[in-house]
Amino acid sequence: MFAFQGRLPVTRANLSRSAGTALLALSLLVLAPMAATAAQRYAYSVDVAVGATPRVNLPVEAPVDLTAFLAGIAGTLDPGAFQVVEIDSNGVLVDTAVPFQFDAAPGFDPATNAMGDLVFVVNDTTPGLGARHYRVLFDVVGACADCPPPPAPTAPTTIDSLQYEGQLTYLVATARADYYYHVEGGGLAAIIDDDGQDWLGFHAEPGSGERGEYRGIPNMDVSVPGISTGTFHAGDHAATTTLVNHGPLKVTVRSVYDNPLYRWSLLWEFYPDYVRMTVEEAGPDNSGNYWVLYEGTPGGSLDTGDIVVRSDGFIGSAAYNSDQWETVLADPQWLYYRDTTGPRYLFLSDDNGDNYPDAHRSMGIIDGGPNSGMVVFGFGRVADADPEPLRARMYGADRSFTFGLGENDLTAAADIAGSTLPVTVTVGTPTGPASGVGDLRSRGAVLNRNHPNPFNPATTISFTLAESGPVNLSVYNVAGRLVRTLVDADLEPGHHAAIWDGQDRSGRLAASGTYLYRLTTGGKVLAGKMTLVE
Repeated sequence: MFAFQGRLPVTRANLSRSAGTALLALSLLVLAPMAATAAQRYAYSVDVAVGATPRVNLPVEAPVDLTAFLAGIAGTLDPGAFQVVEIDSNGVLVDTAVPFQFDAAPGFDPATNAMGDLVFVVNDTTPGLGARHYRVLFDVVGACADCPPPPAPTAPTTIDSLQYEGQLTYLVATARADYYYHVEGGGLAAIIDDDGQDWLGFHAEPGSGERGEYRGIPNMDVSVPGISTGTFHAGDHAATTTLVNHGPLKVTVRSVYDNPLYRWSLLWEFYPDYVRMTVEEAGPDNSGNYWVLYEGTPGGSLDTGDIVVRSDGFIGSAAYNSDQWETVLADPQWLYYRDTTGPRYLFLSDDNGDNYPDAHRSMGIIDGGPNSGMVVFGFGRVADADPEPLRARMYGADRSFTFGLGENDLTAAADIAGSTLPVTVTVGTPTGPASGVGDLRSRGAVLNRNHPNPFNPATTISFTLAESGPVNLSVYNVAGRLVRTLVDADLEPGHHAAIWDGQDRSGRLAASGTYLYRLTTGGKVLAGKMTLVE
């Protein structure tokens, strides 16, 4: 939901406690079934292939262009009739309720320009060099009145607007963090984690320097004497920002510095686990120079326990000026900052890679000095000791940078790869009627993968029934002992879902580890596997 509200931001810690209370109340609730799935008459395939690194809960985008297909049939596209289902390599249904959203392309017209992107989550773990297979069902207006709406993700991405640190701000709330994006600044002023810690800490206090006004992402100075005074920086007022698309899996905004002699454009895409910034335009002929900076406070405050870890294995202090460095990061070009009191970290990635220098330094902690200030890291920037330290080294458009919070430093390399490395998405040719997956009522019961997985503190298990009757959905440990019964009732045909909050039958939190969930209905037993993590 997107609405203008004049209110102060609520800390993420309070939001998490509220969410936990709601999940507890819903832990045994069976959500109202959706209407039985109608038979969409048309479908096309989408295959997703990953590289050598396993990927967990990977968001992907599948381009949609049905304009030519619709020209050969009667009717116009009904975006409300989309449905995404997963199948195995033999064409057998695996998941009938894949969460997705449709982002219409600019100039979308359901008859003459039926283009856009389907954003959905490749749930669970996809092994290295593995592939997943999907079918996208669709129909024309008026032909599928009772098709089910898209299934809702457990923790949907939302966007709100408010005043924050003296400026109109988009608050994008995701499963991992709350992002505060300054509309006129064209940059992030805060990244607040589940514990209420702000990893940026921008404050609109003139003269506060490294204690406040310098902080943020990307802090791109695009000024040129006599031509441009623009900066994409929290607290600045040079950018015009528009909301491009928003849904439960992704929010997209665009910020433009609209100087006719020196136009710049940044596209920001907020996903559940990270945010990606793409430089769309970079001055005349896309030849403008820039850097991308992180200026902030790892874990909420800069202290001696903060470290910086690079993709080449280097680990150093993030706190002391004496430990500053300059290098060309090896591909893949990423690093992360972490407060060693916990496993959470903030990663920064140059997704394209280059040969420009990158540099880290600390501001505010001189060896033996007070614990204050911030760290500074820059893609395309050199250390202060270098000649011309304030000259931006990078240039060119169509470059992307990814930022996000990770929850387990022990799996950081694989998790960052899952957010930044490209995947291969192959879209098939539309056909009709949609054979084999159009009418799910004829397929019997289907137990979908739980989402999210791995999870903490809760996960949703959904299933589809072909006929009414008694249903039991229970959770077991790997030894086969009953942990929790989620559903034991007579249910109607259609889609259903139950939430497990990670508690056992006695109301105690279950230990982290692997669990089985088993659906029994109509003499049929279906099972799945899920992982509860600390």
